[in-house]
Amino acid sequence: MRAALGASPARLVRQLMIESLLLAGLGGILGLGLAFWATRLIASAKGLNIARLSESGIDGSVVGFTLLVTMLTGLIFGLAPAWWASRVNLTDKLKEGSRSDGGRVPHRLRSALVVAEVTMAVAVLVGAGLLVSMLSRLRAVPLGFTPDNVLTMQISLPGSKYGQKQRIDFFNQLLERFRAVPGVVDAAAVEQPPTTINPWNTEIMLEEVDAATNTTRSSAEAHAVTPRYFQTMGIPLVQGQDFATPYRVDQPLELIVSETFAHRYWPNESAVGKSFRAGPNNPFGTIVGVVRDVRTLNSQQSPSPAFYFPYGYIGMPGLVVMVRTSAQPENFATPLRAEVRQLDGEQPVYNIRTMNEIVATATAQQRFQAVLSSLFAVVALLLVAIGIYSVVAYMVKQRRREIGVRMAVGASTRNILRMVILQGMRNVLLGLVLGLVASLTLTRLIGSSVFGLTTVATDVRIYVVVALILVGVALIACYLPAWRATKIDPSLALRSE
Repeated sequence: MRAALGASPARLVRQLMIESLLLAGLGGILGLGLAFWATRLIASAKGLNIARLSESGIDGSVVGFTLLVTMLTGLIFGLAPAWWASRVNLTDKLKEGSRSDGGRVPHRLRSALVVAEVTMAVAVLVGAGLLVSMLSRLRAVPLGFTPDNVLTMQISLPGSKYGQKQRIDFFNQLLERFRAVPGVVDAAAVEQPPTTINPWNTEIMLEEVDAATNTTRSSAEAHAVTPRYFQTMGIPLVQGQDFATPYRVDQPLELIVSETFAHRYWPNESAVGKSFRAGPNNPFGTIVGVVRDVRTLNSQQSPSPAFYFPYGYIGMPGLVVMVRTSAQPENFATPLRAEVRQLDGEQPVYNIRTMNEIVATATAQQRFQAVLSSLFAVVALLLVAIGIYSVVAYMVKQRRREIGVRMAVGASTRNILRMVILQGMRNVLLGLVLGLVASLTLTRLIGSSVFGLTTVATDVRIYVVVALILVGVALIACYLPAWRATKIDPSLALRSE
């Protein structure tokens, strides 16, 4: 009608582009408001343990980028219908009146958009499912120690005040004082706590191999510990014995290794009694015990071979003191600080945390990614539902006369429902199949580079759950306009045409 009254194609395109930009602009403003609220909500969430998360927010660059993307979206997706409207054949369209179905090309374009939307939604849902599954499996993996009721604190002795012997004596006395505090079950110290992301690695040289070839076999994690460390941390001793007393210079060097260490170098025999040394400049030590593996959570890798040597052998200035308590460990921070002040009133104690906090921090990144992926999955589901509903509702409107004719000649409500739902679900099922195939292929390709992904990538339950959720949402989105179609009055539909 506008074209017949003299509107030029450029004017029609301009009008439709303005409408598209207006809708995109409103959507962008609402999206910024939702993003601002969601960002504040995530930043204030407790237990995520992400560095500087509370400082995150929406600044001017984010707003500018969002407005730019919004405008480009309005231009790009408003251009196709505007271009199609400018190519209308006036004579044919005026003869057809309001019976037009919009042409075959727009219908195919709408169908392709629904298929693409469903495909991408499947990828997002599968990705969120994989991350949540990986996180749950990671939590289910035994740590190798018991983190409950353990308080940790760092102490670094100044070299200007403490020599090697003085450092060893200080920590021996401090641990004895800690064990005497009421409510303390045990106390020990280590150079860094379990689950540390950058462990101390050193080369390993076996005595029998070193004597013959003088070559290094591989490397392992090294840990300097005080006596009773394994009892304090709840690390089971599976073979041999623990360090009985603090290390003395005049006694042979004793070592304790992990199960992975023992199985790597002596797979078919006992490791107790074997000898090795850490690097070419250290003496050979004798293995006196084998303990359970301790997992490094934040690297998401299988346990590395590890060995433990007495702290007194090196006497390094800084240690992490681990204190197991019979009650809430946070309540022991003050009396333990007092014990340190009695030994040295000028010695600071810092980084006091529970072992559960350290474990939570180790998995914080994975939990944060799982939370974000789940939120994106919910948004993707909402977009799919809106897109399917819009397309099916538009199809029902375009086929209003046809539906009226069908109902006039005897089509039942069930027939109309089935016809509309089946037509809407065809595109959904096609997008679902494409999305599942793409997700499975992609996870297989990157599975080798992400620890734990290969295991969950073949979990059929994730794909089944995603398919059921998406089909359920799509059925609801198709049913609503289908139900409205059954309420069409045949006489009014035919008269309006």
